[in-house]
Parts: sequence; structure tokens; C-alpha cells
Amino acid sequence: MISARDGVVQFSLTYSTDRDPTERPVSLDYYWAPWAPTNQISSAVTQRTGVGVGDWQHGRELFFSDQVQCAKCHRVRGEGATVGPDLSNLVFRDAASVLRDIREPSAAINPDYVTYNVTRTDGESFTGFIRANERDALRVIGADGKEVVV
Repeated sequence: MISARDGVVQFSLTYSTDRDPTERPVSLDYYWAPWAPTNQISSAVTQRTGVGVGDWQHGRELFFSDQVQCAKCHRVRGEGATVGPDLSNLVFRDAASVLRDIREPSAAINPDYVTYNVTRTDGESFTGFIRANERDALRVIGADGKEVVV
């Protein structure tokens, strides 16, 4: 959509799929001309999402840091662990929903990563998500990334 207000042309782009008709915004930050400043974002985007542009390098350092330990479970661009979901696709989502997922990580959980408490007949119990439910075995991945077969 293109609109003009107070002599300023504003452009927004959304997308949807056949499976999900919800319109989602496409961040235009990736399409700026090479001569445009990359460390600034328009006030229209900030007002719409409530989120400004972050510092990619600082975010990467935090992701792999001992302070927040995201990479202990998650993977991004081929780096990190495979215990939790791969987060490489976050660049295709709007900033406000990504921020919500960071602030409230349990708000929306991928069904493949729902955790279960499992107690074996010998009384030993552990928590993890089910990697495979086979005919004679249940494969569960714990938070430490180790697989347990029941």
C-alpha cells in the first residue's frame, strides 16, 4: 500500500499464504537502497510495531552469550544447538511478534517442542520433548540435548 501524508510518501507491504490468509507485514529494512542509512528506521515503522531497529551484532553476541544462553537450545544460521526450534526464519516475521516470543517464550510453542514429564516403570522420571514415538520405544530429548529411549 502506498499513501501520502503531509507530503511524505509511505509504503507498506504485506503477504499471506493459501494456508494462512492472515496478512503479515514484510519488513522493508532489507530492501533499502545502498546509499540509505542502515542504522535508522522510519518513525512510521516504529509507531506501527512499537519496536525500533536493533543492533544485529549485539543481538548475536547476546544469543551466544552465557548471560542469556539462547544458543544452548536454539540454532540460527547453522550455529547453536538443536534441542529447541531453529530460529533462522525469524527474519521473515514482523518485529513485534518476535519481541513477544522473546519476552514471553511460552506464549506460542511449536507442537514439536511441547515438553512432557515421563516416568518409567522403575520410578525414574525426566522431562523432554518426544522426538519419535515408535512401536516399541519412545525417544525423548531432554533439556540437556541427550536422547532417552523408553
